[in-house]
Amino acid sequence: MPEDTKAGMIQAFLDSHPGDTVCSKQLYKEALNHAFDEPKQWEIREINEIMNQCVTGWNYFSNPRMFAGYGRQKGWERENARTEPATDSGNGTEKIP
Repeated sequence: MPEDTKAGMIQAFLDSHPGDTVCSKQLYKEALNHAFDEPKQWEIREINEIMNQCVTGWNYFSNPRMFAGYGRQKGWERENARTEPATDSGNGTEKIP
């Protein structure tokens, strides 16, 4: 099944992707190795179906966001995306109750 192969390629890409958001065009070009091709509408629909049906840990968002190199796109956000800064702003001491 070609969809199974594509789903595996997309999942492998997402597992190693450092960012918390992705879009269909990004997945087409980066996960499915079509760096110089533009996706057809049916290919975008196929990626959308894979992301919505097969991939876990990512939630769809319908409000378009900017993606470098891809413009304003709808896409998916990692479920446990960091909402607070990664660095600790404390003074290094821990409070023990």
